[in-house]
Amino acid sequence: MKPKIQKAEILPEELKQTKAAVGISAGLLIDRGLKEGQSVIVKAGHRSISAEIQSLNVPGVKLCFSRSARQFLCLPHFEYPVSIEYCETENTLVISTFLAIVTNQSLQKDQTFGPMDKFFREMGLYSRMKGYTLYIACPQDCSDQKIQGVWENAGQWEETDMPLAEAFYNRIHSRRLERGAAFSEFTKQLAEQGIPIFNGSFLAKHDVHAILSNEPISSYIPATIPLYRPESILPFLNEYPVLFLKPTFGSQGRNICKLTKKGTDFSVEHSTHPHENRGSVSLDEVLRLIRKLCQKQAYIVQEGIYLFEDEGKKFDFRFLLHREQEDWKVSSSTARLGDQNQIVSNIAQGAEMIKALNLLTSLFDRSEAYQLYQELKELALAAARLLSGKHPSLLGELGIDLALDREKKPWIIEINSKPSKKYEGEYERYRPSVKPIIEYMKYLTSKKSP
Repeated sequence: MKPKIQKAEILPEELKQTKAAVGISAGLLIDRGLKEGQSVIVKAGHRSISAEIQSLNVPGVKLCFSRSARQFLCLPHFEYPVSIEYCETENTLVISTFLAIVTNQSLQKDQTFGPMDKFFREMGLYSRMKGYTLYIACPQDCSDQKIQGVWENAGQWEETDMPLAEAFYNRIHSRRLERGAAFSEFTKQLAEQGIPIFNGSFLAKHDVHAILSNEPISSYIPATIPLYRPESILPFLNEYPVLFLKPTFGSQGRNICKLTKKGTDFSVEHSTHPHENRGSVSLDEVLRLIRKLCQKQAYIVQEGIYLFEDEGKKFDFRFLLHREQEDWKVSSSTARLGDQNQIVSNIAQGAEMIKALNLLTSLFDRSEAYQLYQELKELALAAARLLSGKHPSLLGELGIDLALDREKKPWIIEINSKPSKKYEGEYERYRPSVKPIIEYMKYLTSKKSP
């Protein structure tokens, strides 16, 4: 029989026993077939304790705890009803569902999480509405199945010990820290305890290309090779008139270089430093530029696509996709209309953001616009399914950048496992990514429920 889930109020008052005890309202005891004096396993996140049941002569569905039980379980003081679930076969009472976002960001002096603050608050608000408990944590703060967490309480961020969550969503923004010892040890602990974490790493562009280039959708991917040394670009320079040099682990359109062949010379354009653009350079100068770039970080070189333009402005599309149990769905789609002086269409580089379908219907007749939108959507879904099926990391969220060429053929430009949360279109209460992320985390916990 499937355990019954309902919401309960956790009273702030503590039972006076020194031993572990849980007080349960009389009506709930009768409903679950429990009796005063018997023991029950109380579970919160990945901490559990055997507690003696006491009957509470109060109306409704209410619980309270002895101090020892509450402290051991690391239960915060809930100001909202939380989900409870009693599994009779395991004699286990589960308090709330504990979910966590792991990040390298700490609270700033203004007691916010900076640009991510609004997103984190929306995540917490939706979690509370569902009766779950969401907190923010850093990987180095974990020990003994508990962790130092930050959660929103009465509108303010509050630091407190929390039980180790049942599922984690990775939003670490530093590749260096993600490859560091603290995060490696943290993910090892999670793996040992069977705790899922999704989007566990940034995606390297050459790894994504290596996976998708062996699939049927390879014809929608620009030719790409890793740029191990300057000379490795020579075959591409001979084959393609336009090339893009991109950091392997780049983001937000930074440090991208565009090379355009002009007879025996090349023009060079920079996304981050447009003042360094040059109209005519020799092959030797191109190779020197590449050597200089590769000294700082790893690069790939990618075939340049002649993109469809709107009044001289290049545009592309960002499809935001989320895992819905074992399949994927599109949560939002936007078009990014780039500045005429920019070689990329990233918001961080001044692009204008509008709804994808709105842009398409402004450029094409309604029937063709919807057909093109459907082609873009299906290509994004196919890429997500293929990548998640072969990538070693568990993926639950992807930002997929697509574009149309002058023949209106769709192309996959880039796939990102840490899509920006600064803007996701118009929304009233929750941005499009909030609900699917929380629901996927909950799904991951349900796969190993008590």
